[in-house]
Amino acid sequence: MKKINFGILLILSAFLYAGLSLAGEPKEVFERQHFVIYHNDKIFANDISWKAEGHYKSIIMHLGVQSFRPWEGKEKCPIYLFDTRDDYIKYTGAPVWSAGIAQMKPLRLAIFKGAPDLKTTTLPHEITHLVLFKFFEKEPPLWLTEGLAQFEEETA
Repeated sequence: MKKINFGILLILSAFLYAGLSLAGEPKEVFERQHFVIYHNDKIFANDISWKAEGHYKSIIMHLGVQSFRPWEGKEKCPIYLFDTRDDYIKYTGAPVWSAGIAQMKPLRLAIFKGAPDLKTTTLPHEITHLVLFKFFEKEPPLWLTEGLAQFEEETA
């Protein structure tokens, strides 16, 4: 029997495990003025980033808080863009029926490619939640956040 170097075996196992555990998780980073997007598709991330910036500016204006700047300088709001609904659910724990989720702690937004009405409904809805989380520095009443989030959704 040949001796196997335990250290090498351990390192190889760690790399294999890390590779398997990260399958489906966004691995690349794309930044805009207010958002940092974790993704696996640069073209789609670029598109989402421009939409997110536009929705953010619109939400701030509609709320009448133009001087409020929650994500200026080094702090940017993270958006996780998953390739599939299955990956999105697996990594966020979001309900199967959801197309996006805004979380307060840690503050982040998660969505997936192919979600219905992603750019027009889900994205502005979830960004509204994040802006309100930052504005109130705690989770505001559900009736308030859902009402304003629905108001920010684009209508056909």
